[in-house]
Amino acid sequence: MGFQEEKYNIDTMKANISKLGVMLSSHYDIAILPEGGSLVGGLFRQPPLNNKIDFKDFSIRATKVVLPGKTIKTSTSKVLAFDYEHPSEKVFEKTLRITFLNDASNLLRNFFYNWQNLIIDGFGNHRFRDEYACTIRIASEYQNDTTPIRTSPTGRGVRFGSIYSFRGAYPRVVSGNEFLSTQPNPVEFDVEFDYLIESTESER
Repeated sequence: MGFQEEKYNIDTMKANISKLGVMLSSHYDIAILPEGGSLVGGLFRQPPLNNKIDFKDFSIRATKVVLPGKTIKTSTSKVLAFDYEHPSEKVFEKTLRITFLNDASNLLRNFFYNWQNLIIDGFGNHRFRDEYACTIRIASEYQNDTTPIRTSPTGRGVRFGSIYSFRGAYPRVVSGNEFLSTQPNPVEFDVEFDYLIESTESER
């Protein structure tokens, strides 16, 4: 059997998927967890957030997550009169981007605005990172029967695959609402987070 025949052999594909599972783009869980001493936890206990927005809403209303990537930069060198792109450095993208489905009263977006106010207030006063930092935990879910079911921080029973943790995170950019009269779609907004430490682990 040739390579292409082996690659697209249905039995081979089923065996591989059964063995390794799949990571589905629509199956993930998000938790925003205030770190020790962080003032962000107080935002969940203040009106009008109290009894209206809790930790579960971030996972329910997140429509898209873009994890940071890595890039190898190159410089052009001449090798035997030919241009050669020589790897020069590895660059880590420091932006975690999450798109949220906005609510009718802007409570979720205002939560992030209030979080930003904890970083720099209206008078230009700055706080230290340990006063406003959170850990953002994003867990992808595998869809097979061999991964044990665990309880996520939001209380759901899920089969975790990879877990991505971003410590010392804060919302650097919160986009505004976009209204279009020609397309009556739900309004979404983006939040770009900066962070200190990224780590990845597997629950498999």
